[in-house]
Amino acid sequence: MPTLLLVPLILGVFLLAAWMARAYEYHCPECGEWFQTPILGQFTTLNMGNERRVRCPRCGKRSWVKTFRKKARNPPRGVG
Repeated sequence: MPTLLLVPLILGVFLLAAWMARAYEYHCPECGEWFQTPILGQFTTLNMGNERRVRCPRCGKRSWVKTFRKKARNPPRGVG
């Protein structure tokens, strides 16, 4: 019986992570690259509010980056 309850829970968490991986993107403060994280990255990165500690795919630096909604991103000041 407990196994039947865990399957929908695990599936729900995975679907939420998949949605977040597509709906949000991040801006590297070092090189200015806009990027998304893979689905597995949603589980393996630290987060604090609207910031996430990730590695930039372009420059390779690991830093705390702000989370932006993909459709309504407003670049930080000073970023072209």
